[in-house]
Amino acid sequence: MAPGRGAAIVANANPLANLAPLCDGDTRLRTDQGGFVKTIYALISIISVPFLFLNILGGITSGIWLAVLGQWGTLAAGFIVFLFGSLAAYLLLLPSMAMDGIGSAVISRGHNFLGYIFVVFGAVLTIAAIIYFEIVIFHFFGKRAAASGVIFPTWLWSYGVATGVWGYLASKEYGEINPSVFYAFASQISYVVLSICRILLNWSLQGSVMAMVIPLVFPLVMGIILAVTIAKE
Repeated sequence: MAPGRGAAIVANANPLANLAPLCDGDTRLRTDQGGFVKTIYALISIISVPFLFLNILGGITSGIWLAVLGQWGTLAAGFIVFLFGSLAAYLLLLPSMAMDGIGSAVISRGHNFLGYIFVVFGAVLTIAAIIYFEIVIFHFFGKRAAASGVIFPTWLWSYGVATGVWGYLASKEYGEINPSVFYAFASQISYVVLSICRILLNWSLQGSVMAMVIPLVFPLVMGIILAVTIAKE
């Protein structure tokens, strides 16, 4: 994921727009690589449908809602966090990018197994960065929601902030295989999982983190499968 300057949250109300290359032939995620790859992308498109609506609610709708309720502090906090969030997320990703770079260098020298170990370790660090970022956002806006009594619109706003950063970073990265868009998609699922576990199920933080890991493993698995599939075609 590449760094970039923050943009308005409403511009990233749909971070899954970065999965648009499912159909457009863009070099980021090409579907001309084979039937299996096309099937994976099609499944992601179907699964992402409910999140498209949630992304709209978490961006424009929740922003207007909070403004109508006079929650200007929460509204401003969201913009500020999003503005600097891409830089913060990028810094969190530096260790994983270092591992990816080492892994690629090792693989290019013919040591595939050792290289893949570095790549997988880098993916684990990416997952850890997303979880840490989302937990911080969740608790920050959770305190504001508890203090103001404005629960649902504040949660929607926090969702837009927590996931929009990853969507924004993914939009700045290109390549034949771009795992960043998978992580952007998985981050949305993981934030919903975190919210359900903490708010509805009253799980401990440790248990909630374990549940968040499940959707975030998806990009790692898909990245490996797609890399192997494309390499064979």
